[in-house]
Amino acid sequence: FRIAVPNGTDSLVVALEATGDPDLYVDFELFPLLNNYTCASFTETGSERCVIRAPGAGTWIIRVDAYLDFSAGTLTATVFPGAAP
Repeated sequence: FRIAVPNGTDSLVVALEATGDPDLYVDFELFPLLNNYTCASFTETGSERCVIRAPGAGTWIIRVDAYLDFSAGTLTATVFPGAAP
């Protein structure tokens, strides 16, 4: 997945809610690898979240990886011009 982030963005928040155990990886203009990324979230639950402060303007790439099987997922990516919640 991809999201375009404009200049002057305070933060980018990427969240994943799913049943099972997915992992979330985010990187700037590159496909995130399991060992090379800007932000990663790999809890033992289906709730993952990455907060990137002062993200660079351009394309951010989001990877969802199945650590264990998962289903019924919702992925959101939100750009905040002010402080992130």
